[in-house]
Amino acid sequence: MRDFWRGAAAVAICIMAYCSRLSAQDEHMLALTGAEGIEELDESVTEKYEALARHPVKINTASLTSLVSCGLFTAFQAAALDDWRRSSGDILSLTELGLIDGFNPALVSHIAPYIDLSSKTGIGRSSTDHRSTDEAVARLQRRRDEGSSADSAWGFKYRHISDNRGSICAAVRSSYGQKGMSPDTWSASGMIQGRGLIDRIIVGDFNARFGQGLAMWSGFSMSGAGTVDAFCKRATGISPTWSYGATSYRGAAAILSRGRWTASGMMALPGLRTRMEGGRADVGFLPAADISWLGKSSQFSLTGYAHSAGEAKISADARLHVRSMDLYGEAALDAVTGAVAGIGGMVWTPGWQHSFAIMARAYPASYSPGQAGSMRAGSKVTDENGITLGLRIPWLSLTSDFAVFPSRGGGQMKVVALSDIPLSGNLAIAPRITFRVKDRTSRTDLRADCRWTSGPWNVTIRSNWLRQRAWARLHYGECGYRSVRIGLWMRATTFRIDNWDDRIYVYERDAPGSFNVPAYYGRGYAVSAVCSRKWGKGKLHLRASAVHYTSDKPARVELRCQYSIQL
Repeated sequence: MRDFWRGAAAVAICIMAYCSRLSAQDEHMLALTGAEGIEELDESVTEKYEALARHPVKINTASLTSLVSCGLFTAFQAAALDDWRRSSGDILSLTELGLIDGFNPALVSHIAPYIDLSSKTGIGRSSTDHRSTDEAVARLQRRRDEGSSADSAWGFKYRHISDNRGSICAAVRSSYGQKGMSPDTWSASGMIQGRGLIDRIIVGDFNARFGQGLAMWSGFSMSGAGTVDAFCKRATGISPTWSYGATSYRGAAAILSRGRWTASGMMALPGLRTRMEGGRADVGFLPAADISWLGKSSQFSLTGYAHSAGEAKISADARLHVRSMDLYGEAALDAVTGAVAGIGGMVWTPGWQHSFAIMARAYPASYSPGQAGSMRAGSKVTDENGITLGLRIPWLSLTSDFAVFPSRGGGQMKVVALSDIPLSGNLAIAPRITFRVKDRTSRTDLRADCRWTSGPWNVTIRSNWLRQRAWARLHYGECGYRSVRIGLWMRATTFRIDNWDDRIYVYERDAPGSFNVPAYYGRGYAVSAVCSRKWGKGKLHLRASAVHYTSDKPARVELRCQYSIQL
């Protein structure tokens, strides 16, 4: 076995001679979410951007509410797009998009893969388009741990989209460890889009994200601001979901729209998902409503909800865009305890690739975290006062967060420094330093990626050192080839992590929709290979991986297969 791993390491070293680069889609996704790395995201976020890449937003025909709910634009960016379409007609080029208030060349370059500028009219006129698409995805996984029997899991998704008319989505999945092959998680939603006062009606599973997340923010929410782009959240209102995850609401919702005003109402039934999937849970009631005014350079909204479990909140948020400065804030009242929480900040962008930001927050201990998901240092939106500073200049991003936890004492300081230094036309190095002190315990994370690309070939070499209880290290080399129809990636990883507190999370390349971020712990080696092949409207993804430990932990082998087709 030792000779095998020596041979694998030698092959990996030869492959690394080519070098690497993150995929363009990963770079765009990180820029739009503000995350410091893909490891900071979750399955629902990556699924959303993969879906947008396959079905770009038709910004010349999408309604104002659709522009907001897609998550690519802030509310006033969507309003500025709508004003431009009404006054100047269709947007026919990325250069024209970059001239609209709230946009710049850097932002346009990141959203370009996710938008469609198609137009059926000439200059100065607006178009309408109605096209339907169907997509189905089937997945099968099988793994075996040394000394135990093999285990299987599977998933299936289907989605029908009719532009500006509605959609139907369904997803079912079984996980490892389930008895038999019956699904343990499923979701479904149907949406109808209207033309008049009723903008859309949704039944089934949906996300509800308002303001800066002080009152209501379903699904994934980053706990810290790793880059300047993460300081201010992009509220999407109510939108249907196509994720396997169980982080959305289940019930019914409606959105009304008239000019610059939008009113949203929903009735969610917490616990219904668990009951429908065979578990035991009490079904509750969660009615919520929001009214928003979206202007070309400003926005304002009021949000409120009540939960039968004993929660109730009312919040008001506002955002103002003045020249190169974004001002934002939200205040929320916990109607049960009487506590008031607030968050506010400013992002100043004086020039291209130059940004400065500040954000402050105050969450009393008596403020219930409930449905909240705003920026924070801890795991919940409660018992915290903090301030965050950030700057971005060419090749450098720096943020520093300072938080105190009044009721229990203690606090946290976290500093994140990222850089992307081009050494040549094809070669770049991207170091990252994260230093955190929490309740007198420090954690230092040092990481560097060497990236190089040449035509369809890509290679990445990463070295990651982390210290909390002791020094932990992880290194990998990945070589990839990507063409229009064929993709192939191979990765070899070695790690030595003796304490669970020092575990290192690493994003593993996988099939679209399969978010894979394992926590490496122990001592050993891992190899993986991912290949994709496209035939017409169908695409096949295969992934094989193996992890071997030099300690007593059992080795693991896993195979995954996924086939997707667009009809």
